[in-house]
Amino acid sequence: MRRYLSLIILIALAAGIAGWQIAHRARRAPAAQAGKPAQLQPTAPSVQAALAFLNAWSQGNGSAAYGALSAGMKKMTSEPDFAAMMAQRKFTNPQSVTHVETAQAAYVICSIQTKGTPKGEKPCAGFSLLLKKEADGWKVAQIQEEPKLFEKYADLRLSPGQAGGWTVTYQNEKGQVATLTLPEL
Repeated sequence: MRRYLSLIILIALAAGIAGWQIAHRARRAPAAQAGKPAQLQPTAPSVQAALAFLNAWSQGNGSAAYGALSAGMKKMTSEPDFAAMMAQRKFTNPQSVTHVETAQAAYVICSIQTKGTPKGEKPCAGFSLLLKKEADGWKVAQIQEEPKLFEKYADLRLSPGQAGGWTVTYQNEKGQVATLTLPEL
């Protein structure tokens, strides 16, 4: 046992030094980072496009919002008609809640802030946007108002639909699985 005593003391000493270093780094880390913003992962390009669209809408910039629409959406509505639709829904502070992206399409769910719902209108807590990859970047191919947003969108998936378009599935905080079929625009 005596011949192992020096080895045991050496191991205990190394463990004590390692523990002190870990504790010392943990105490220094918050103080060193207090003045620095947290490093976040870069925002996905599809989410950037969705937020740029919603910010243009919230600021009343109809031409920028219309320019963010897909070719299919532009065929369905004129710029003046789209501007009139935008004027009916006032909101601020669009924020991405969650998203899923494939090579050609993305589904982005965003929250918004409103100052109340006019009498007779449905409330709007946010928007679900289907984006399509076009030659000049991500474009909004479908917009859907969301009267309520869930706290959790577990296992959010986007896949091509059997009859064209896209299928979105997710599980909400109650464990319910939702499936949405979105047409191709």
